[in-house]
Amino acid sequence: MNPMSLLRGWRLRDRELRLALCVLAALSLVFVAWPSLDLRISAWFVGEDGAFVGNRYLVVRWIYESVPWLGRAAALVGAVVAWRLWRRPGAMGVRWWRRSMVLALGMLLVVGLLVN
Repeated sequence: MNPMSLLRGWRLRDRELRLALCVLAALSLVFVAWPSLDLRISAWFVGEDGAFVGNRYLVVRWIYESVPWLGRAAALVGAVVAWRLWRRPGAMGVRWWRRSMVLALGMLLVVGLLVN
């Protein structure tokens, strides 16, 4: 039997989805078994004064301060590009327009509302 014939019915997305679900299940099991694991690990990075130990390094502080501004700049550039593409009806097909709307709503809902 040809080994490639076994993989013919499997699409790459199906394998990626199964891998992602397996990783999610494994991480869920770890945090169900040890619910305070994240607190114990984050305690390694707290100094005597209760602050993050990396705050005393200038590079770490600079990264901490600049990442939100880089994210805002990327969002602004993405919004301008999306606005220019959405403004012209033939620039994007319906499929890409729907994908970009799902991506924008996902970023808004997951990052904007749930996390913050």
